[in-house]
Amino acid sequence: MKVLSWWSRLETGVLLLVVGLLTSGCVALVHHAPDLGLVERLGPTAANERLDRLAIRSVDPPLRSAAVENGYFTYTVEWVVVLAFPEKRRIPLERIGRVDVYENSVVLVVGHHDKQHQRFVFAPVEDGTMFADLLMSFREAH
Repeated sequence: MKVLSWWSRLETGVLLLVVGLLTSGCVALVHHAPDLGLVERLGPTAANERLDRLAIRSVDPPLRSAAVENGYFTYTVEWVVVLAFPEKRRIPLERIGRVDVYENSVVLVVGHHDKQHQRFVFAPVEDGTMFADLLMSFREAH
């Protein structure tokens, strides 16, 4: 039985890494057409309540609240380091170009010219698609 030298083991490891990287694919987008009439059907108050209930289920970043008000998507991130401290953020609705949902439950809020505004992670992908529906519907109603 032949024992591989450290150089041969390194070469084998690098080869396996390269083959693994080349054969693994990227995470695919969920093919989903946003429901642009959702806010109109639910009404702004009910749609905001649904958005808030959905946002607090965000895995990353952890959200405390979310709402659309005065032409802005406003959300509060609940950072927990030693003590919990909230950070309020706003994205103008007119700067939201699209909301991409991926099969791994990542949701990207993307502006015009492909500028990424925020990345969210939801546990089931269905939460991500509903989040995308609500944001795009609010933008359409604005």
